[in-house]
This record gives sequence, structure tokens and C-alpha cells, in this order.
Amino acid sequence: MIMKSLLAVSSSIILPILIAFPEGLQAGTLYDCRDQNGSITLSDTPLGKGYNCKPMQSFKDITDEDRKSWEKERNLSNEKWEKYQAQEEKERIERRKKEAERVKEMIEWETLRAAQAAEEAAYRAEANAAAAASTAFQAAENAAAATSAAEEARQAAQSRPTIIIRRR
Repeated sequence: MIMKSLLAVSSSIILPILIAFPEGLQAGTLYDCRDQNGSITLSDTPLGKGYNCKPMQSFKDITDEDRKSWEKERNLSNEKWEKYQAQEEKERIERRKKEAERVKEMIEWETLRAAQAAEEAAYRAEANAAAAASTAFQAAENAAAATSAAEEARQAAQSRPTIIIRRR
């Protein structure tokens, strides 16, 4: 159990070192070699008699071909991301256009509704004005009739002899 954890710790320490400094390495396999006492030795070649060596991991240097392949993958990934972003932008613009159309329709509807309300108010005002004119006309007729009756009463009063009684 201790050996396995020691192996895990030692491989987790050595592998990053091998990866960090690949200039001196070409390609190969890393071996876990144990002697008769259980001591662990990591080597790039099997150590021979007295050691039980098992391959742990293979490694190789990064070549220009690998770098070109990775660059190509990164460029493809960037292109996919840019296409995704462009598609998202198109969809956002479409959503904004639809929202603008919806707002425009609402404004047109509200404008129509306001025009109808103004038309209705004008009709009511016209009806009220007509009613007021009719009432004013009736009032004028009544005033004319009252004036005519008053004139007739005055004339009748003037045509009668006036009797004045005085008391002393």
C-alpha cells in the first residue's frame, strides 16, 4: 500500500519534470523498476537483473507536425467559436427586430385607439353643443314670448284709464 502511494507520488513529481523539459528527450517509455528490497527506481530503460521493471508511460517529443496539428485544431476551434458568436449575434438582431415590430404594432394600435377616442369625444361634444344650442334657442323663444307678453301687458295698462285715489 505504501509502495503504491510512493509510486503515485514519485510519478506525479517526475512526469511533470519530463514534460516541462522535453528538449533533452526524444521518445521513450518510462519504467517503474523495483529491486528485491522494494525500492523503486524510475528509469527510461529497464535496469536488468535484480529489478522487476514494468513500463509506466510512453512519451515523445513535440514535433513541428504536432505543433501544426494543434495550431490547426485551435484555429478550427476559433472558427467554430466565431461562427457560434456570429449566429448568436444574428439571433439577437432578429429578436430585437421582432421586439421593434411588436412595439411598432402596439404604438399603431394605441394611436388608433386614441384617434377613435378623440373622434368619439368630438361626436359627444358636437351632440352636447347641439343640445346646448337647442336649449338656448328654446330659452330665446321663451324670453321672446315673455318679452312679448310683457309688452302686451304694458300696452294694455296704458290703454286703460288710470284711476288714482288719494287719501287725505
